[in-house]
Amino acid sequence: MPCLELRRRTSPKPPKSLDFLLDLAAIAYMWGDISTKTLQPFWVLPLLAICGMSYRQIMGFLIVFGLTSLVITSVALLAAPAFFQG
Repeated sequence: MPCLELRRRTSPKPPKSLDFLLDLAAIAYMWGDISTKTLQPFWVLPLLAICGMSYRQIMGFLIVFGLTSLVITSVALLAAPAFFQG
């Protein structure tokens, strides 16, 4: 079948053959997900309604937290391959 033959040729290589640290990639993905949640904090909308606050009142704190965590996470992820077994 031609469709099956095309699929065999374009299949990606497994991570071990790419010299790829899967555990480090999982941690980087997790921190990337956390950073998007600080940029678009839809999780806080119910709490704002309960507390009677506006989104503008907490956005400054989220920007400071986001930038601080970006710097710390970037440094940690750049240094992390030294601590993981390859």
